[in-house]
Amino acid sequence: MPRPFFLVALVLASVSAYAQPVLQSEHLADPDRLIDVLRANATFWIGDAWDQTNGGFYTNIDREGDVNFGWGSNKDVLTQSRNAFAFVRAFQLTGDEAFLDAARVALDFQYAHGWDETHGGWFEKLSSTGSPLNASNDKTAFIQHYGVLGPLAMWEATGNETDRQRVLDALAWNDTHLWDGRDDLEGYYDRVRRDGSNGRDKGFNATVDALTTHAFAAIKLNIKQKAKYVLDADICKCFDRINHEALLRKVNTFPAMRRQIAAWLKAGVIDGKCHIATEEGT
Repeated sequence: MPRPFFLVALVLASVSAYAQPVLQSEHLADPDRLIDVLRANATFWIGDAWDQTNGGFYTNIDREGDVNFGWGSNKDVLTQSRNAFAFVRAFQLTGDEAFLDAARVALDFQYAHGWDETHGGWFEKLSSTGSPLNASNDKTAFIQHYGVLGPLAMWEATGNETDRQRVLDALAWNDTHLWDGRDDLEGYYDRVRRDGSNGRDKGFNATVDALTTHAFAAIKLNIKQKAKYVLDADICKCFDRINHEALLRKVNTFPAMRRQIAAWLKAGVIDGKCHIATEEGT
């Protein structure tokens, strides 16, 4: 089975176990109304938050849209990446290329100053001119994963090769330094040292943010410009009889996602209150 559809099937299987919500918000009931909300929010950031002199977007903005220098004049990598992601989505929904230009401003600043050229990975905080603040601090999974979102959105929207390479480099760094590949302990560490060593702790952000950014990446890397197939089948004893190694080879995803899927395959099946091990497939 092509890997993106296998990944989507796993996500849908988990979601289907819960009752569908009843939509109360008029904006959720009529999604077209969200376009105006998104346009207003994106426009809010194309103001004083945009540093026309040094580039990038300030992080500390008050409710009027003015930079609050009392909170700090930093321009965090998280701000650049998330702003770029939002600007790209605003462009895709409105067609206003001013939002795409703003996304490029954020990413140009992030690329020029946010990447650690010595050890790899994203710095967390940058000064108004782009100098890393507290450069020797640990690197967290939260920043490393969310640093991918803006570049990934821009690559999706424009096909730009620079954005594509930034995505691949960041994901490769995450897989090399944040992933714990020990049997039965697979998962992303919360933090590592600046050089990517001494991974420790595992929590909500390291897991959920990784799935979010990596799931987007998997779909982007594998669906576009490839043949697309949908397999609808009901296979008896699917998870405990089908050879897991053969299935993982067929999925053929990048290492971190392959290890995560392998962990799911080994987790067993819950039937009512009974846990059934999936040993034969291994």
